[in-house]
Amino acid sequence: GGVEGVAFRPAAARPPIEARPPLTAPAAIPAPDGLGERASLTPRNALLVAGALALLLAVAGPVWDAASLLDDPAFGYFVGSPLPAQTIGLCLCAVLIYAAAVASFFRFARDDVKTNHNIVMLVVVILVALGVAMLALSLPLMQASTAAYRDLFSNCRAGERTQRLARHYARLEKQRSSANCMNKDSIELCDGFQDSVLTGILRDLEASYDCAGFCVAWGADWAGSQPANSPLPPSLISLGAAGIAPRKKLFSASARAAGEQAVGRAPAGRPRPLFSRAERRASCEGAAGRILKYQAVGAGEQLYWQGLILLAVSAAVVSLKVGGACLRGPALQPAAKEPADPAVRQLVF
Repeated sequence: GGVEGVAFRPAAARPPIEARPPLTAPAAIPAPDGLGERASLTPRNALLVAGALALLLAVAGPVWDAASLLDDPAFGYFVGSPLPAQTIGLCLCAVLIYAAAVASFFRFARDDVKTNHNIVMLVVVILVALGVAMLALSLPLMQASTAAYRDLFSNCRAGERTQRLARHYARLEKQRSSANCMNKDSIELCDGFQDSVLTGILRDLEASYDCAGFCVAWGADWAGSQPANSPLPPSLISLGAAGIAPRKKLFSASARAAGEQAVGRAPAGRPRPLFSRAERRASCEGAAGRILKYQAVGAGEQLYWQGLILLAVSAAVVSLKVGGACLRGPALQPAAKEPADPAVRQLVF
């Protein structure tokens, strides 16, 4: 029973759902620019980076002063290198301990403990420890440097820290003044010269400070031979205390160039350099004492005051936290409920 002239074909069987090709997944929508970068700026990372940078700035000065003292031959001999080395180690360890403490706190502490109060207390504890350690290191540094300075200027030949070096210089000076050694460029070229640790100290002093002599008197002939237009009085020149200029720059380049041209025997009353034939205008004990007084003692004072500032800042932060908690306390306490029974109300009030 179909229509005349029209052929009907059976509908093709549709494949099952499992055999159909999968639909194409929609393309992922790209995140806005900078969203992934902002996701890494968590409170932990911000506190870690900001605190570490602040601590690095706080300890940069003491680390620089301690490194300068480690490189100074006078401080290394008369005071020693342990105190500057301990200062550098303390400052670097403070930064590392802070970073490790903050990272551990945010990683292992419970969520209910991660409050602003606990974070502030963690930072305060580290600042207090660093301040106390700075105070503990500054006092021995100032005391040892002051004692060495007094030995150099008041009791150079018999001082506890200067006696051995003064006696060793006297023996080398006697050899340097001999007939077969005085015209040579250095005592190291003389017959019978023997190198030692004390000889190396004297060599470093002369090379670092452009000085001559150790614990010897500079005679009146040398003081009176200074030119009238000398930038410094003879008393300061004879002591080597040429202001507070950095070492190796006690005098101008023209003065050192003129000294390098002086050969042969030194003028009367002026000590002879052991390791050169140059004319020197400063005594080695005076130059070393200047470094100890202005650089070493100054570094100890800066370390002392910086420790006090850290303790003061910590105390101020704790006071503000405690004061804020006390002021917020009454406002946060819930109001007492009034009893419903009039008899109980009368009994209570």
